[in-house]
Amino acid sequence: MSISPIVGGSHERTNQLLVEAYGVAFPYALFDQGCWVIMSERSHGGVPVKPRRL
Repeated sequence: MSISPIVGGSHERTNQLLVEAYGVAFPYALFDQGCWVIMSERSHGGVPVKPRRL
């Protein structure tokens, strides 16, 4: 399964895609919590943005 349909999607859609790919036993709550921790750590120093062009 490619992760591209998951990136930027809603929690509901991500859950649906993972259940379709891995079955109803997929530990979505654990997966979601792990993703939250990783993204919180990555964005702790701020989210990088491109400089504005004038």
